[in-house]
Amino acid sequence: NQYRTHLIAFYRYMLIGGYTDSNPARDIPIRKTAQKLVNVPSADTIRMIVCHDYDKKNPIEYQKQIIIKTIICTGMKCKDLAEIKQDDISFLPKGLYIRRKNNKVSFYPTELIKGTELQLYMQTLKTDDIFLFPNFVTARKISAMIKRELVVKCETHNCTSGSLRNAFAIAMLEAGVKDIFVARLMGTTTTNISKYYKLYIDEL
Repeated sequence: NQYRTHLIAFYRYMLIGGYTDSNPARDIPIRKTAQKLVNVPSADTIRMIVCHDYDKKNPIEYQKQIIIKTIICTGMKCKDLAEIKQDDISFLPKGLYIRRKNNKVSFYPTELIKGTELQLYMQTLKTDDIFLFPNFVTARKISAMIKRELVVKCETHNCTSGSLRNAFAIAMLEAGVKDIFVARLMGTTTTNISKYYKLYIDEL
């Protein structure tokens, strides 16, 4: 398909220059390619990541642990995590409420957030810490950190923040959670989540 695209561009140039009167490359059929399975860590890998013992007395190490656990348990995007401020968070009996930009609110049920240890972590923050994760205030920093940590801690070289979000989505779908709610938790506009993960689910 890439060769086809280049050939079409080449013959378009030839047409403009008057060297040919047609573009035969357009007649080349588009090759259908098999849809690849999404990258989803195994249950053993997830357990290894969650159970890894970080140094909670080291603020940066503790932040790493909570960020990774939060993505695994809630499916949050790196960008969303980086933007959260202490004042944006409210813990209520039903779950966690996070105020986003434009006064939008995200809700995560208690059943999900209890594995994140967010409440315990927040008790270690200083009052003048504006952001929830002071050392990781950009999506790029969080994404790069997760990739490094997962290579070192669980020897999974192709595991990323997206992989952890995939694992969350699969777990929710297998538990019978509706697509629309999974999409809302993950902050995606794709509402037909099960279709996206169908090939992976069929392999299980």
